[in-house]
Amino acid sequence: MPGYAANGSQTVNPGASVLFNITVKGCPLGLIRHFDGEGDFLLSGKTRNRGGSCPCRCKKTTEYFIDFAANVGVEEGGTPGPVSLALARNGVVIPYTTMTVTPAAAGTLDNVSRAVNVPIWLGCCQSVAVVNTGTDPIVVNNPTIEIDWTEKGGA
Repeated sequence: MPGYAANGSQTVNPGASVLFNITVKGCPLGLIRHFDGEGDFLLSGKTRNRGGSCPCRCKKTTEYFIDFAANVGVEEGGTPGPVSLALARNGVVIPYTTMTVTPAAAGTLDNVSRAVNVPIWLGCCQSVAVVNTGTDPIVVNNPTIEIDWTEKGGA
């Protein structure tokens, strides 16, 4: 399964994406595109359509299985409060992917993770990122994400 990671800690501002600077294993099919050091992943809506009308009009989707995990918290000296991340598709948060934790104190880290199927329109490419959905900057430590195309999506 294609996987990406980042070593160490990063501060992620509200609305910003978690960055991944290590490609653990790229996608051999070219369905997942990512530049190291960025937070967006471009996912291809794989299609078997070889001609005719644009497959984007068929209103069907394929699915990607996305598994994300990281240690998160409030920066040292900050005010403890909820830390919230979610997957966003084309910049829009996908509500059922929200991960929230409230660290006991600033400077401490708790783990968040989510494994979900995310639909992508057939024939189109859509970007997916993990974003800070909270109102304050957060610390994200050693994030990992695995993304895999699945045959279970629309056909």
